[in-house]
Amino acid sequence: MQTTSEGTGRTRNTGPLGSGWREVQTGECLLSIAYETGFFWQTLWNLPENATLRDTRQDPGLLLTGDRILIPERRIKTVPASTDARHRFIKRGVPVKLRLVVEYEDDPVSNADYVLTLDGSILQGKTDAQGLLEVSIPATASEGLLEIDGLRFALQLGALDPSSEDIGTQQRLANLGFYHGELDGEIGPVTREAIETFQARTGLAVTGELDSDTQDKLLHRHDELHEVLPDENKEE
Repeated sequence: MQTTSEGTGRTRNTGPLGSGWREVQTGECLLSIAYETGFFWQTLWNLPENATLRDTRQDPGLLLTGDRILIPERRIKTVPASTDARHRFIKRGVPVKLRLVVEYEDDPVSNADYVLTLDGSILQGKTDAQGLLEVSIPATASEGLLEIDGLRFALQLGALDPSSEDIGTQQRLANLGFYHGELDGEIGPVTREAIETFQARTGLAVTGELDSDTQDKLLHRHDELHEVLPDENKEE
C-alpha cells in the first residue's frame, strides 16, 4: 500500500519495495548487506534495478524489513604478475561512521567521557558540546551498549526503519523518549499521545496527527543527528 502526504508529495506506508532476490532482514541495511556480499554499497545502490528502492528510501542505512535488493554476480578480477617477484595487493574497505547525539531530559550530555561496546569491541571517547558522539564502526556491527555519565543505552544498529513508515515514526519517537509503547507500526491512542507530547515540546500545534510539519520536525530532530553513515572522509 502506498499513500501520499497531502501537500508534500512524499509517500508514506509503502510497505516493502524492490524486486531483487536478496530480502532485507531485521537489523540489516545496505551497508551491512554490501559488506556481507563483497560489494561497495554504492555499487548496489546505483544499480538501475534498485532505482525504486533508492529513490523511495533515499538512505542506504534505512531500509524496511522485507525490502528486496538485486545483488549481481561477482566478477573475478585478474591481474598479471610475474612468478619470481613479490606482489602487494591492498583490499579496499568501506568504513562506516556512527553519529549519535546523546541527550537526557532534552539536554545534551556534553563533553562527557563514554564507553561504547560494539559486538565485543570497546571504544572510548568524549562527546562534543552538543552531545555528539562520532566514531567509525564495522559495517557488520548490530548491537551495542553505550555507557556515559552514569547512563546506559542499549543500541540496535541497522534496526531503524524508514521515516515514511508508521513503524519508523514510532521508533523515532521512542528514541527521543516520547513513545513507550509496543513498536507495532499502528498509529493508535498511545502513539497519538506520544505525537501530541512531541508537538507540545517542539512548539507545534497539538493535534496528535502526523501532519507534514510534525513529520519534518521529527525527521530533523532525529535523523539529522542520529544516524549511521558511510565515512566520506576516508578513501574506500
